[in-house]
Amino acid sequence: MSSFYDPKLKQKLFFLQQQNRKRLRISIWRCWVVSSLVASSVAIITSPYWQIKKNSQVVFAEDIIVAESTIYSLLKLNYPQWLWTIPSHQLSNNLKSIPPILDAMVTKQMFPPQMRVRLQERVPVATALSQGKIGFLDADGVWLDAKFYYYSEDNQNFSLPQLKVINFQTQYSDTWSEIYRLLTMYPGIELLEVRWDEVAHLYLKTNIGKVYLGSDRSLLEQQFQVLARFPELSTQENLTGVEYLDLSNPKIPFIQRYTEVQ
Repeated sequence: MSSFYDPKLKQKLFFLQQQNRKRLRISIWRCWVVSSLVASSVAIITSPYWQIKKNSQVVFAEDIIVAESTIYSLLKLNYPQWLWTIPSHQLSNNLKSIPPILDAMVTKQMFPPQMRVRLQERVPVATALSQGKIGFLDADGVWLDAKFYYYSEDNQNFSLPQLKVINFQTQYSDTWSEIYRLLTMYPGIELLEVRWDEVAHLYLKTNIGKVYLGSDRSLLEQQFQVLARFPELSTQENLTGVEYLDLSNPKIPFIQRYTEVQ
């Protein structure tokens, strides 16, 4: 019995063997590429380059008036910290938890590795004294504790407001915001000090002297209208002997002069 020799079958078998070898080489090559990519990724991810290691890598988008130390304490970063493990949304919420910050956004930057902080801050417009504590007020009457700020002659971002508010309490916030609004309407009135006494009567210290307004907040706009019409009191001669201007009834303004002691 003789064997049958088929050249076509032999060629087909050779071709299949070649294909199998090629598939094996491709599989090996793919495994090598994937392994290399994984190893490279792990090396990149674990590289110290991608760590936030110090405060200088926290970059502010613009000048801020809240003390940088306040920001760092709110971020609560444990150095070194991998860039991709930093919870940006949570840190933004941390920053918004204090009254001086209206809004905050924390973003991460890869090249170079940084955290970028953008803040929308309340602007202190008056230095305030409340129940023995010193702080600041913004235009809306929000109390801003002094501990959130760093102020000195060397700090160019923050300067102490010259306007003073004495004996401020939370219930006076609306009155204060109305006073500040009226100041923008009557720029000729130079306000130096706002003070409430023990029975919530309101006094102003202005460029024309002391002014008594009483306790009726509904009269504030009328009182400022009348106050703006007293430019003649701004001369030193007319201020002589004047103790204060009584505008508790703005329809009948009254100039109280010092009583001479006999």
